[in-house]
Amino acid sequence: MWTEILRTGCSLVFFVLLAVFIFVYVMSKQKERMVLIEKGVDITKLNAKKYGRYANLRNGILLIALAIGFILGYIVTSITTMNVFIAYATSLLLCEGIGFLIYYNLNKNPDS
Repeated sequence: MWTEILRTGCSLVFFVLLAVFIFVYVMSKQKERMVLIEKGVDITKLNAKKYGRYANLRNGILLIALAIGFILGYIVTSITTMNVFIAYATSLLLCEGIGFLIYYNLNKNPDS
C-alpha cells in the first residue's frame, strides 16, 4: 500500500517539476524577447532555423553510413562468434565516423 502511494507521489512530483521547468523556460524566453524589442533589435531573425548550407548532404551521408554499419554488423555476427551488441555498436560507430569524415572532407572546401 505504501509503495503504491510513494510511486504515485514521486510520479506526481516529477510531472509537477517538469511543468514548472517548462513554465520558467518559456517565461524567461518571453522576457528575453521583450528586452530585445525594447532595445530595437529585429526578432524575426531569432525564429529562423540555422541549418548549414549542406545539411541534406550531411544527413544523407549519415544515413548511408548507418545502413552500411548495420549491414557490416550483421555480416560480422554471422561470420564470427562475437557478441551481437559489440559487433553492431562498433560497426555503427566506425561507419558513422567514416561518414562524418567524408562529409568534413566534402564540406572543407565547397567552392572547389
